[in-house]
Amino acid sequence: MSKKRFLPGFFLFLFFLVSGLSIGSIPVFVSDDSSLVLVTNDDYNGLSVVNTETGQSTMITTGINAGYYATISPDNRYVCYKAFQESADGLLQIPVIYDLVENASLELCLPAPLTGTPAVSVDGKIAYTLGDNLYILGSNGKVSKIFDLGCDVNIVSFSPDGKKISYSKDNGEIVVLEVGGKAIKTFSTEDAYLWGPAFSPNGDKILVKSIEGKVGCVSLEDGKVDLLGEGLDPSWIDNETIGCIKKEIEDFTVKSSDLVTMDCSGIVISSARLDWGNVDGVIKLNAGAFNISGSVQFGSISTKAMKSGFKTLSIPAELNEIELKEAKIDEEQDSEGKNSLKYLQDKGTTWELVGVPVIHQ
Repeated sequence: MSKKRFLPGFFLFLFFLVSGLSIGSIPVFVSDDSSLVLVTNDDYNGLSVVNTETGQSTMITTGINAGYYATISPDNRYVCYKAFQESADGLLQIPVIYDLVENASLELCLPAPLTGTPAVSVDGKIAYTLGDNLYILGSNGKVSKIFDLGCDVNIVSFSPDGKKISYSKDNGEIVVLEVGGKAIKTFSTEDAYLWGPAFSPNGDKILVKSIEGKVGCVSLEDGKVDLLGEGLDPSWIDNETIGCIKKEIEDFTVKSSDLVTMDCSGIVISSARLDWGNVDGVIKLNAGAFNISGSVQFGSISTKAMKSGFKTLSIPAELNEIELKEAKIDEEQDSEGKNSLKYLQDKGTTWELVGVPVIHQ
């Protein structure tokens, strides 16, 4: 490799068992069309992509912390994640996109103290942060705009049409930025500290998490923020339906984990017991992947009658053998190559956004 989830009758949940996994394998992302799943180990080290149709799996990286906030581009071509390297001053960060067609990775900048996990839009734009700056790359790979945020941001999210970007501030506010200009809007509530924004499929709402373990929905039309109750790993099932995991905890032990769907006002549509114990998982549109009783199970979710079917996929066994190991930085990186800041200096237009403090990580 070159560097470069018992449902009521109107709810369908097809499980596909993924074999070859130790109890530590955690799914972290499902592609829009549910054909690909990203899996990491229990320490979120390493990252593998599994094709749910063919069973083929590809090891993307064995790097530490690579599983955190990793995503797949809308066209299923790129895996976006953040790499880490040890230095004398501590861990340095690198935003990386892995091309599944070319089987090659591209480091978007040199190792730096603070960068963000990259994101790719439906029209091929790439966004990531380096220090206080938000970089927007066109589909040609060249920098088209640089927004000076005045602070560092870790996670950014594109709208479905690629024209907006959302992120969170360290005071719990959600920011929506127009990619084509400097228009900026903020949304907040006094009842929760919000982070992790995700646009709805139609782009008129934003799903958010809170550090208090609540799920929220922001209306971009009127700016209203509704808190829908407790839930983990929330995601859109369709433009009006949200899915999340709810856990029953007793004496600091997870007794059960349920998959719950609700509307945008928090009214529960359906609930299903995933397992009598702790379940980690991820939901995306009409599909979900969960670590249930030691195996990763993948299934489709819809409002049709319940059915079940199983399919075995293969995961690289070495994924769960990855340990935290000290990494070294290559001191002889090519200053003119793809690991060069020259890649970021291609006549970008800079917009300065004032009053934006350090962003919640």
